[in-house]
Amino acid sequence: VPGSASDARLKSVTNGSITLTWTPPTTGRADYYLVQLCVSESECSVFPNSTGADKTQGTRFPFPKAVVDRYAGSPLLVGTAYNITIFSCNVYDEDGSGHISG
Repeated sequence: VPGSASDARLKSVTNGSITLTWTPPTTGRADYYLVQLCVSESECSVFPNSTGADKTQGTRFPFPKAVVDRYAGSPLLVGTAYNITIFSCNVYDEDGSGHISG
């Protein structure tokens, strides 16, 4: 199981996108990362356009950097507060299932 990503930072903001960076986990192996945005506790989306609690969907970022420009399939909205979680993931068997740590 990968450890959690740490030291997440908002590197840049443009009119409709954000660039995030973070430090890879110090324990376990992270094969990729998922970025989840939430506008409330019950409204979340794993980038770019999957909604709900299924964190196995979304863009798999292979490095600790992501440019995010969508929320639930729509452009990011200027003036909207988003809570962001970065999930460290690894693949451990042939069917692609794995562990997710957030």
